[in-house]
Amino acid sequence: VFEEAEKVKADKEAVRKLGIEGPLVRELKAGRPVLWNGRVVRPEDVVYRVPGRKVVYAVDTRPVVHGYARGATVLIHDSTFSHSDLCLALERKHSTAREAAELARALGVKRLVLFHFSTRVKDVSVLEREARAVFENSVAAYDGYTLEI
Repeated sequence: VFEEAEKVKADKEAVRKLGIEGPLVRELKAGRPVLWNGRVVRPEDVVYRVPGRKVVYAVDTRPVVHGYARGATVLIHDSTFSHSDLCLALERKHSTAREAAELARALGVKRLVLFHFSTRVKDVSVLEREARAVFENSVAAYDGYTLEI
C-alpha cells in the first residue's frame, strides 16, 4: 500500500476576494482562524482538503484486502483466472477477474488494474470484459503498461 497524506489547499478565489496574504493563509491552512480587517476568517471559509492518492498492490491472493483498499485511487489486483475457473482460483488461492471487480466496486476504488494472469488464459481481454461487467473502470495490464496516477 502506498498512500500520500491529504493536502490542504487554499481556495484562491476566496483568498483573493478577502485580500488575505501569505502568512495568514498559512495559519488558515494549519486549521487556525485569523483576524483580518476586523473580521474572523475561519479555515473552512477559504481552505479545503484533497485526499492523497492511494495505490494498493495485491498479488497471489484471494480478495481479502478490504481495509487497505477502501477508497483507493488504484487497486492493482491478482486476476489469475476467469470466473468460470472459480474452483481452480479457490484451490490455488488466487482471484478471478470478477472477484477483483466486485471487491473494487464494494470498496469504492476509483480504478482497477488486473494483472498476474494464468497461462491458461489465452486472451486477457476476456478477463477485462468480465471485470468491466461488474466495475466499469477496469483494465487488464500488459507488458509495458503504464498508468498515470
